[in-house]
Amino acid sequence: MATLIKTDGSEETQYECRGLTSKQDAVGGLIEIVRLQEPEGYVLVVNEEGLIQDLPHNELASHLAGHYIAGNALMMRHEELDM
Repeated sequence: MATLIKTDGSEETQYECRGLTSKQDAVGGLIEIVRLQEPEGYVLVVNEEGLIQDLPHNELASHLAGHYIAGNALMMRHEELDM
C-alpha cells in the first residue's frame, strides 16, 4: 500500500493505487518516479510537470527526495509500482 503525501502536510496511509491511471489521478497528471535513498527500497511517484503547472511545494516529499517536489506525491515500495 502507498502513502499519499499531500501538499498541505497531511498523509493518507494505506492509499489504494493500482495501475498507471490511479497513480496519475493521485498526483494530478503525468508521473515521474523518484528513487529514495531512505527508506531503502522506496520510491516517490510525483507529477512530472509539477513545477510547470505551478503546483504547491510539498515540503515532506521534498525532504524525502532531497530536492524540490511540487504537488502531491505517492510513497511506495519499488515493487508496488505495477505499471
